[in-house]
Amino acid sequence: MPVGLLALLLVGLLVGTLAAPTSAAAGRGWNKGECRRDRGVTVVVDFRRLDHRTVVRCVTRRVGDRFSGLDALKAADVRVRGVDGRKSFVCRLQGRPRAARDLNPGSGTYHENCKNNIPPASAYWAYYQARDGGRWKYSQLGAGSSRVIRGGFEGWSFHLGSGPVKPPRHDPRRPGRLGDLAGQARPVGTDGLRSARRSASWLRGELRAGRLPGPVGGTDWGLTIDALWALHTVGRARNEAAVATIADAVARHLDAYVGPDLYGDPGARVAGAMAKVLVAAVVAGRDPSSFGSYDLRREVLGLMQGPRGRQPGRFSDRRTGSDTSNTLSQSLSVIGLARTGGVPRSAVAFLRDQQCPAGWFRMYADDGGTCAAGLGRASTPDVDGTAMAVQALLVARATGMHSLDGPLDRALDWLVGEQADTGSYGGGQGTSAHNANSTGLATQALAAGGRRQATQAAVDWLRALQLNTGDVGGTPALGEQGAVAYDPAAYRAALAEGMARGLRDQWRRSTTQAVLGLTGESFLTLGSRGQSAASSAPEPRTPVEAADPAGMVDESSGTAGFCPDDDGVTVVVDSQELGDGPLVRCAPGSQPRNGLAVLHDAGIEVEGVQRWGAAFVCRLEGRPAPTEPLPLVGDDGYTESCVDTPPTGAYWSYWQADIGGEWRYSRLGADSSQVVPGSVEGWSFALNGAGAVPAPRVAPDPDEAAAWVGGNTGSVGSEQASGSP
Repeated sequence: MPVGLLALLLVGLLVGTLAAPTSAAAGRGWNKGECRRDRGVTVVVDFRRLDHRTVVRCVTRRVGDRFSGLDALKAADVRVRGVDGRKSFVCRLQGRPRAARDLNPGSGTYHENCKNNIPPASAYWAYYQARDGGRWKYSQLGAGSSRVIRGGFEGWSFHLGSGPVKPPRHDPRRPGRLGDLAGQARPVGTDGLRSARRSASWLRGELRAGRLPGPVGGTDWGLTIDALWALHTVGRARNEAAVATIADAVARHLDAYVGPDLYGDPGARVAGAMAKVLVAAVVAGRDPSSFGSYDLRREVLGLMQGPRGRQPGRFSDRRTGSDTSNTLSQSLSVIGLARTGGVPRSAVAFLRDQQCPAGWFRMYADDGGTCAAGLGRASTPDVDGTAMAVQALLVARATGMHSLDGPLDRALDWLVGEQADTGSYGGGQGTSAHNANSTGLATQALAAGGRRQATQAAVDWLRALQLNTGDVGGTPALGEQGAVAYDPAAYRAALAEGMARGLRDQWRRSTTQAVLGLTGESFLTLGSRGQSAASSAPEPRTPVEAADPAGMVDESSGTAGFCPDDDGVTVVVDSQELGDGPLVRCAPGSQPRNGLAVLHDAGIEVEGVQRWGAAFVCRLEGRPAPTEPLPLVGDDGYTESCVDTPPTGAYWSYWQADIGGEWRYSRLGADSSQVVPGSVEGWSFALNGAGAVPAPRVAPDPDEAAAWVGGNTGSVGSEQASGSP
């Protein structure tokens, strides 16, 4: 029995003995969504596999010192039922789980009747609490004995099965905080996103078997990972297919990059390279605990100096003869660990201590050096190091670290002050001249920190360095459109003389860095696909080739194609103008369920909006991607952040049909519908529908659809080439 479940038994929830809060009971004392002030408390109820929705309500009354978790549930008008024989256990919230549902926690069947037995450890409501901006913590007290955190979050998550108990999927953070950027649109214009797409096309052409060459041949794995990040932030099937290929190549050749092959020692480790691979695995959606032959998280943690080290919290090289670690490697280590379950406070503190009073971060943490000591390179301002440190501290703060507001504000103010009138930046030692590499990195930090005016100025400067079709015609640079020059001199030289072979490496580096700046993507959100960086622990999954429209399908649930009989529901997902071919899956079973449950049972990834949860479907199979510009009428380049209800010009329309019948537009949401076994559920992306909303192009008839259905992945062919945008 989980420790928290045992605590509930010992302490008790006192469901049947507590009086309802008086002020909340007298009329509605709650609002939808998170509380925006400290006086209330936000209640989150995540039904998870019960029906895939999440209820988020703000108790608007002022909460006292003795306001319990049960008081919060009742004040939020959440219906609570305990076990008849033991009132000390919550059995149902909002009527879930229903008595008719087979929860099957072990062998045979199980129906929760809320009579005399306490709920089993494999099917019960888990209780969590969190401070605003912090992380969900499993409560060791029952909700009747707990005391709410004023301005904080009360969370309930239904646990079903034998796996680990998981907290609510809703980020415990009030709107408006600087770190709450994961689901927000990036502060760049449409032109920057279009430029990034052109650069991504050029970068794909430079790849060879998922690799980018170095300046003197061979493979430059660090640069290759930079390309992975750049292509992922642009999105779209072709780029994600390249990301998957790069990730596979990196996984196969880790020893050549992280230390063993470089130093002829199986125990050699380069801290910066190991951290960079960890972040690459996160962005690519791979399992960092089993990437190639490495547990990346464990490896990175193993490079951190402990309390008895000379510099506790610093990630250092091991068995390499010297230590090349710096602020970039420290920042990447913090980002990678924070995005995979948590980062030690000493690591964040060491990074924070590299900041100098003026706001900038030094690149090299020499033993005994301080900002004022004047120890050569240790006291040199560095834009690159500062930009990476800002992003790392933002990620750390998003996972609950405190006392970072001041350092972040000083660093961002310094970056804004360092920006030239042109919008550009120089780097640090050796790269002090203004260049696309440093400007791209600084733009990431500015965008993540909400400095919109400075962000746009930097984006405009980067765009001016891009080779465009109108500029290269009739010049030696013809065919290189999309590439971004290192600086204006390199841009002019390319138009006059072409991209000299010896300088091509410089173009690859400047283009990869520029793409991240052009999109406004940062390491706070990169790879999150709309999920908050504050998630306490990832649920990694190794994707198949992203060019496959079924690339994100959970193959462990459902089967490909139409259901063979009435013991199941067929699901058709048609992304229409988004470009992927339609997808057909079967959700087996004849049990009562709604449309959201059918999507889950078919193995289709669903993402709702932050405000209303899965009551409004925002993404299916990752589309539209957070980085994907949608040409809305009146808002060309709109990107879907999944914060609030999608616009009527770009949303997933919901359809139902009988086998062999006609599609019917559903007037009910998928969380309210009742699905008939043997029927067909349809989802069709509606983009700028001036008239009738398009139904799925696959007919709800297996015979008529036979020409569409592809192989056993469940993907569906079309006249377009696979994965074309």
